[in-house]
Amino acid sequence: MKTLCTQQALRITSCIHEADTKHDKKKARNDERDAEVPGHQINHAGRLLLNHGYLSDAIKTQNSVYLNDEIVKNVINKMWYNSESISFRRGLLFLFLTLFHFVLLPVLMITMENRPLQWLYRQYKIPAMKVLLNAFGWLTVLTAFTYMLLFGFTDGITTCDWFLIGWMASFFLDESKQIAISLRRKRFKEYVNDWWNRLDWMSMGAYLGGMLLKLGEGEVFRTASKTFFVLTFILMCIRSLNMLMISEIIGAKLVMIKKMFMDTFAFLTIMTVVSGCYSVSYYAILFTDNSDLNFTEVERIIRNGFWILFGELSLEYDRSTHLRRFMKKASFIGRNCKQIFWKNTV
Repeated sequence: MKTLCTQQALRITSCIHEADTKHDKKKARNDERDAEVPGHQINHAGRLLLNHGYLSDAIKTQNSVYLNDEIVKNVINKMWYNSESISFRRGLLFLFLTLFHFVLLPVLMITMENRPLQWLYRQYKIPAMKVLLNAFGWLTVLTAFTYMLLFGFTDGITTCDWFLIGWMASFFLDESKQIAISLRRKRFKEYVNDWWNRLDWMSMGAYLGGMLLKLGEGEVFRTASKTFFVLTFILMCIRSLNMLMISEIIGAKLVMIKKMFMDTFAFLTIMTVVSGCYSVSYYAILFTDNSDLNFTEVERIIRNGFWILFGELSLEYDRSTHLRRFMKKASFIGRNCKQIFWKNTV
């Protein structure tokens, strides 16, 4: 039944894609008067994959026969790159337009109806170009964050801080817009269940906490503020992995890591139990005297079981600790003997 449904879905997709291809060729032969506004053309095969759930159903059921079909790949490439195949020359074009986007953007804001500007606008409407622009902006923000943490962290608000504040404000507006759209489409639950969206709000919350603490005076506020900024930087670096999922090589590895997470979590749980059992038993046998309950002592107990996993036995530390305790006990016994001796002498 799965094979029959897959063949039927491939037949439908192939027929619609063939009809779209013929329409595109016919449109290319028409004169400029018949050309439509950029972005107005409808890709029926692409709508079939996305809007009607063909692609999502194939991913959920892990239907590799449908996903690896040449027609399906051509449809996806047509939607992603505006062509069924990507060449090295076209890749360089995308990179050039990304690097000089800030120069071309003011010109496109004035007009986009003339022929060369219309072509540029068409290129910037391609989904792959939008992702590249987003990735370039994200890389710029991470670079500014790195400079602020390593070289420009001062008590006042610097130019780099104003740049980051403006970017975070635009980031907040964009996420708020996504929430409004999800509420209007009644998909707010899907928005909340997406971990990337949660990571975005965690990043903005950590940055807001760092900026508020930076307004305080004293070394404590300064250290706490920098800690929050470092946390924001870590979360933003993790967020950049979402952009790498567009790669056919890196994206597959990230999906594998995600699926292996539960197995890794189960292994870490077992390792924690074994490490805790070893730490308590080892410390109880090695040091027979009762110890004071404090953070240093608890850290010392856990440290033995943790480092033994990496082959670090800490024999010199154990000897020195045991020797100090032995000397302490010997000193205590010596003082008692001395007091008894003087008491008997008197």
